Amino acid sequence: MEKKYHGKNLFIFSFGISVLTFILFWQVFLQNKVPFNANLLASFFNPWAQEKFPGWEVGIPSKPTGKDDLWIFYPQKTFTVNMLKNWEIPFWNPYSFSGNYHLGLSETAVFYPLNFLFLIFPQIDAWTFLIIMEPIIAGLGMYLFLRELVSNEKSAALGALTFAFSGIVLVRAVEGLSVGHTLIWMPYVFWGIESFIKAGKIKFLWIVLVSLSFSVLAGWFQFTFYIFTLALFYAFFKMFLDSKKTDFKYLIIVPFLILPLITLFHTLPALQVLLQSPRSAIEGSLFSFQHLVPITHIFTLIIPDFWGNPAVYNYFGKGDYKDSIMFIGVIPLVFSLITFLKPKKRKGIFFITAILVSFVLGIDNPISRLIVSSSLPIFSSFLPNRIFLVSTFSFSVLAAYGLDHVLRGKKYIVHNNIKKTFIALWIIVALLVLILSFKILKDPSLLNKVDKTGINTSIEAIQFKNSIIPTLILALTSFIFLVFRNKYSKNIFFFIIVAALLLQAYLFAQKYIPFSYRQFLYSDHQVFTYLKQNQKLDRFMSIGYGHIVPSIPLQFQLFSPEGIGAMYIRRYGEFVRYMKLGDYGIPDKIAFDLEIYPDEVFNQNKRLLRFFELTSVKHVVVDKKSLTESKANSENTDFNLVWENEKWKIYRYKKSMPRIFASSNFEIISDKEKILKSLFSGIFNPNKIILEESPGFDQKNYQGNVRIRKYSPNRIDFEVMTDYPSLVYLSDNHTKFFRVFIDGKEGRILRANYTFRAIPVPKGKHNITMIYNNRSVILGLAIAAITLLSTIILFVKLSGTNS
Repeated sequence: MEKKYHGKNLFIFSFGISVLTFILFWQVFLQNKVPFNANLLASFFNPWAQEKFPGWEVGIPSKPTGKDDLWIFYPQKTFTVNMLKNWEIPFWNPYSFSGNYHLGLSETAVFYPLNFLFLIFPQIDAWTFLIIMEPIIAGLGMYLFLRELVSNEKSAALGALTFAFSGIVLVRAVEGLSVGHTLIWMPYVFWGIESFIKAGKIKFLWIVLVSLSFSVLAGWFQFTFYIFTLALFYAFFKMFLDSKKTDFKYLIIVPFLILPLITLFHTLPALQVLLQSPRSAIEGSLFSFQHLVPITHIFTLIIPDFWGNPAVYNYFGKGDYKDSIMFIGVIPLVFSLITFLKPKKRKGIFFITAILVSFVLGIDNPISRLIVSSSLPIFSSFLPNRIFLVSTFSFSVLAAYGLDHVLRGKKYIVHNNIKKTFIALWIIVALLVLILSFKILKDPSLLNKVDKTGINTSIEAIQFKNSIIPTLILALTSFIFLVFRNKYSKNIFFFIIVAALLLQAYLFAQKYIPFSYRQFLYSDHQVFTYLKQNQKLDRFMSIGYGHIVPSIPLQFQLFSPEGIGAMYIRRYGEFVRYMKLGDYGIPDKIAFDLEIYPDEVFNQNKRLLRFFELTSVKHVVVDKKSLTESKANSENTDFNLVWENEKWKIYRYKKSMPRIFASSNFEIISDKEKILKSLFSGIFNPNKIILEESPGFDQKNYQGNVRIRKYSPNRIDFEVMTDYPSLVYLSDNHTKFFRVFIDGKEGRILRANYTFRAIPVPKGKHNITMIYNNRSVILGLAIAAITLLSTIILFVKLSGTNS
């Protein structure tokens, strides 16, 4: 009977959270909009930003949120889906960074099981569906977990709704699809642990293993690391508390031990890419400190936009908003604090500790600074404020405990805890409001301090305005508790507090989520049309106000030397740094995203033009407005105008080296700095290839012939005719993960011109094939298959023993 009752409640909760999610995303269902910032794409991203859309001549309304989806995640997904539909695994991306890894970037989530939807439905529809499903998946998992912890289904529902509609779930739904899908499996891991410790059934070990695997394959490793670590500690904690004197409970560790092996096909390529990227070398010392938030960031638990909100162009907090978000709502906060203030809080001690630890690690203090600067492998590359995922999850659990205490506890203790909670909250809110009010009364002009776009630039005014709604909701919450004093068990009390919770979540979501019109989603443009028809294998650069940011060219399968993301080949980053600064050192962390002005190109910035030559940049796209304002001499003899319309011009750079050619003219230089100096010197010969080791023959001033028969991301087939032993040069980044076969026999790929490739070939006519070496993935899949089969056998035997 209890199971039926539990199943009935689960069905009711599933239906309820689905309806509430529908309300949250009503614009998708009733207006055919998408929770993807296509409006911003058309308004502020080139080449569309230079245009006027029919019917939108005065501008397209937009929010500056979800930008990572625009220039990273969605184009990556397009490339992934196109490759998978062609029955190929997308190991390599030739369109960005002059060639870069794709599968190994982790966040591309190539093997994530729910990606099958992209193979069936249009990409934007599958994308939208997976966004909408995030609160539902997260909420159902949280409900199942909390039903094992609390005695009342209302308490479980409150905690589940808190997590499902928390700031981190809502923000991450539109700030990186892979990020959101990494964290929504967190509750299922804890549900499996709790249920196994209680019931000892093997099926719950499968729940832990599958949930962790989904989190890993979703692709955002930092969140998976937090989930894995917190869950492992929770498993040990539950084993320690378990009164049963049996070794069977120790099997809960098995999924954690198996996980690395069963997901090795995903993590091994990612680790290989990490070791070749600049990320681990610079992140801890140059970037992570910016993401340690001040102690006052705790105020955002009450006033979520205390430091502003990027959706309305006024965020001024430390670190990115999406990384620092701690919003759970006033109602859950009240119940969480009730748990904190309980005299006996044995049930919530683990999650109280987790919150305190996450605060220590994410808030700027000597301990967090020591950890960030420690250069620990992998961990030092994390952004510290992202650990507030742990805080959000833990607060959601404490909210459920708090309501359970209110419904089940002794009246005088409950009233005392509620009283202390509201006194503490009102003292904090009153002090904040009074301080802000005093500043504004002292200088009323702060309320009207705006920039030329009409956005308020006064920190005090922004904080004051953003505190109004949370204060009103706190007042409403206080009133609700006062009205229902001694009647907390009534259903109407529960529905009212849930309504208040959802009201604040709805207001938060509508403020942040960028609902957009489908017509603006990577629409066709004449610049892209020309490049698609004429670029072939050459690369292009965009300059001036019309600069096209990475990785938008990837969306249109256009070759570019630019890219965005921390996981690119370090040698290429050093090569770019030398071009930009003229010195050797650690490259930029996030991207190679040049904002070049026309005078730098047409008035002969020599290092920049040499970069164009070496990376085979044949086309230069420039908007006419910046060309006119810069007064650059675009009639330069090195450039030919090949296309123009009323707003754009495209030039062809005549000195650019071919993407692929054969030459016997080379020089061997082993010192990295000397190579860069030679490449960017005034006497550089573009027909002379600089190597770091001997190709096995003497150099000669000779040019052979190369004909490309097939060029695809993972494989290149070409034919070479040469009368002298030569090097086939390719201006794609060098990596040890490509193999080359000359007439069926394996050859060598040498690093050339610091970061590119050269293949030594004997004289004569040869058929050459260069393919991506997928051994690490095959090895990972084999180990995963063997591990999975062994796990099935083990669990089947254990199930028989346990029964």
